[in-house]
Amino acid sequence: MMRVVTLAFSFVIGISLGAAHAQEACTGTDLRAEIAPEVLDDLLMRVRDEPFGEGIAYEATRGADRITLFGTLHSAAPDVPALIAERVAGADLVFLESTLADQQALRADMQADTRNHLRPDGPPLSSELTADRWAILSEAAAALGMPSAAVDQFSPWFATLFLAVPACEINAQRQGRASLDQRLEAIALESGIPTRSLEDAQTALDVFSDQSEEDQLALLRQSIDGVADLNNSFITARNTWQEERPLLLFFLMEHVAAEDDTDTATPELLGQLDEGLLRDRNAAWLPRILEATDNADEIAVIAGALHLPRQTGLLQLLSDAGFTVTRLPLN
Repeated sequence: MMRVVTLAFSFVIGISLGAAHAQEACTGTDLRAEIAPEVLDDLLMRVRDEPFGEGIAYEATRGADRITLFGTLHSAAPDVPALIAERVAGADLVFLESTLADQQALRADMQADTRNHLRPDGPPLSSELTADRWAILSEAAAALGMPSAAVDQFSPWFATLFLAVPACEINAQRQGRASLDQRLEAIALESGIPTRSLEDAQTALDVFSDQSEEDQLALLRQSIDGVADLNNSFITARNTWQEERPLLLFFLMEHVAAEDDTDTATPELLGQLDEGLLRDRNAAWLPRILEATDNADEIAVIAGALHLPRQTGLLQLLSDAGFTVTRLPLN
């Protein structure tokens, strides 16, 4: 089962989830191996039919203004493309979904005020899951150093985050390999380039925490049921990103959900992802980016790769604002 929350934290939400323990490499099977070739061809056609459906690096120019947009995989695995490193180091301003300083402030706020992600007076989370599901969640949390007694007090949305990214990926960052977004931010800071968050670090998490309790539990159960495919989902996300077709994974998940009569949660969850995590955030980011062009000619925007394509993506929004948008070759 392909997992909505893995898609979100691979391509959409630029927030570090924390640290884990022993080191291991991420291995798995690309889930496209299970899909008929003719279906994959149709999905690829859908990708190509979308505005800016392929590509992870673009520039948008208007007069003296040039905005470099790079769609990331929120992972420690990829190397920084030389062209993007050059553009970041030469920018007047670099936007990230959330700067490291803002993420650290968010973690401090969450430690100081636990009302949004803990519910010590509510029903224990274990009482709302089957015994098998609770065992899977407890095991996953234990691998990240989180005792089951603590997990039992989590709000469902917060527990889901511990199933978002495979331990091998978190371990890589634990061992000192920063995420792609963080390495690009480091290049900017080392070059003396100011950085700025596109949004408050809490914004993306609010999309999950603002869901009804029923929807939060549906997402948690879907994530638990798909935990066996967590590495495979992540490997598929990584591969489609390397091929510069991250939108293919989104369409692949839509297809699998439509074919599975027993999976009634994924189509709705994908719709929520599309609206709350992509469309609404893109629309909110655009004015910030445009306002920055008043004082900066060279701007770099670093964000999850799914923020770029389609009619509601950043590239089309910039095109509608009068920018000429051109794909940048990375090889």
